[in-house]
Amino acid sequence: MKFTVSSKVFQDSLNKIAGLIGSNSIIAILDNCLIDVKNGKLTAVSSDIENSMKIEIEVDSSENGTLAIPAKKILETLKVVPEQPLLIEMDENRKVLEIKTSNGAYTYGCFEATEFPKIPELKETSSVNIKAEALLKAINITSFALGTDEQRKAMTGLYCHFDEFGATFVSTDAQKLVKYQRKDVTIGQTFHFILPKKVLSQLKSSLNGMGEESVEVQFNKTNCSFRFGNLNVICRLIDAVYPEYNNVIPVDNPNKMTITREGILNTLRRLSPLSNQSTHQISLKIEGSSLLASALDLDFSNGGTEEQPISFVGEDMTIGFSSKYLIEILQVIDTEDVTFEMSTPNRAGLIFPVNEDEMESTMMLLMPILVNIE
Repeated sequence: MKFTVSSKVFQDSLNKIAGLIGSNSIIAILDNCLIDVKNGKLTAVSSDIENSMKIEIEVDSSENGTLAIPAKKILETLKVVPEQPLLIEMDENRKVLEIKTSNGAYTYGCFEATEFPKIPELKETSSVNIKAEALLKAINITSFALGTDEQRKAMTGLYCHFDEFGATFVSTDAQKLVKYQRKDVTIGQTFHFILPKKVLSQLKSSLNGMGEESVEVQFNKTNCSFRFGNLNVICRLIDAVYPEYNNVIPVDNPNKMTITREGILNTLRRLSPLSNQSTHQISLKIEGSSLLASALDLDFSNGGTEEQPISFVGEDMTIGFSSKYLIEILQVIDTEDVTFEMSTPNRAGLIFPVNEDEMESTMMLLMPILVNIE
């Protein structure tokens, strides 16, 4: 069978689902994507068994056909082909696909479509709609705090909770924790699930530039689907119980320091290379309206101090944090000022953006490093 399609449209479509292609090197068929042409519509699917991506585009064809094609090889060709109509012929018997351009022809060996894994069909689902930019921000602001310990599987994913009050997204690796809430996402019932890290990276690239377009999220006990534009992303949820994260968030934090985000971030960037490269410890000494940040690496005789003006309410104190983790936190906050809420040097500190959008609420938690005060 034959069909005609724009080279740019075909290339862009394969690029959108290419993130899952070849990520499971054990199964050869997964180095390919499945294309199915039916009634003038082409559906392309990539999979790594646990996750799938599907995209649909219009093509000029009166025939039907399906093959598993080597998408990455085809993309290598298409990225240096000028925009033009492509005549593509699929021979299911010989298991080959041929692409004809204005001055060339390229043939690719393929697999039978029946060898490609089936996409899970979600049954007995619940659904919620969320703006693409809101979902993207939730992923961007939480991803850095995801755990990496496979023995604590739940913490390697993003915890998502939906109820009548809104949506809550939580990530933690036991040293840092992010809790991001949206008030503009509501659902009549209470549901929660844990998204795996891999699908978050695929969503992050796919959602970029989608703005206020609505994303339909459908989920059941085992899988979750995200539909937006002509793309559908399906993943297997992490089957684990998420820890009671609210239990580690300190409630009574009388010491509150407000500082410009850019100011403290640049201070940390300057001092971090001079800190101990194992702990990355930075000491924050708060006295009145002044913050003295210091780093010290005795092994290599490195060190430095820097003073910043602050607004502070509470008792003077000194507390230590990992500059590496603190920089990660401050980099994803987009407000001009941030507030640190603390109680004692041995309890977690909380970091909040100042003057956030009224539809969102962000809280960052960071465990301290004990400082020796002489």
